[in-house]
Amino acid sequence: MTRLLLLDDERVNGELLKLSLEMDGYTVTLCPGLSHARAAITADVSAFIIDHYLGQGETGLELLQEIRQGQTAAAPDSFVIVTSGDDRREEEALASGANMFLLKPFSPLKLSESIHQHLASSS
Repeated sequence: MTRLLLLDDERVNGELLKLSLEMDGYTVTLCPGLSHARAAITADVSAFIIDHYLGQGETGLELLQEIRQGQTAAAPDSFVIVTSGDDRREEEALASGANMFLLKPFSPLKLSESIHQHLASSS
């Protein structure tokens, strides 16, 4: 089964996305913050959905950069989607190595289809 890691500090939003992705057949690990996400990363994570803005002054781009620099157990070329409610973050997210940027609110169906298309094309 395809394993995804979802980093989102908004509990309700995270739970809804997790449920939606699980209904589409994915196994989802929901992480409320950077330290939890870092601890949950294993080599079998196929894709990441990372919220840009996190609590306590943290940003999801920190985790994206750690993945890209090979500082995690995940493959440095893992598929990473960055989400934000601020479209001004798109350029920064893509420049940091995100494969895709989704502006909140976005369709869970679009998210699931994007993951599926990427994983199908990379196998």
